[in-house]
Amino acid sequence: MPARAAGSDADLIRELAERARAGGLELTGENGLLGRLTELVVESALEGGMIDRLGCGKDDPAGRNGGNSRNGYRA
Repeated sequence: MPARAAGSDADLIRELAERARAGGLELTGENGLLGRLTELVVESALEGGMIDRLGCGKDDPAGRNGGNSRNGYRA
């Protein structure tokens, strides 16, 4: 990752933490910022994996009724 992008990522994370603190959100704990960010990262990675595996996005008509398609449900 280029240094410029890494700096931007660090700034974004810093801003999120500052907003969380200012809004009274804990950084750690059951409903904290860290847990929510982790959830979003894992969900994004899983979604990306599905797109790579199936070759189409969630609502892409090209993936309907194929031999290896989404069923539209996930817990």
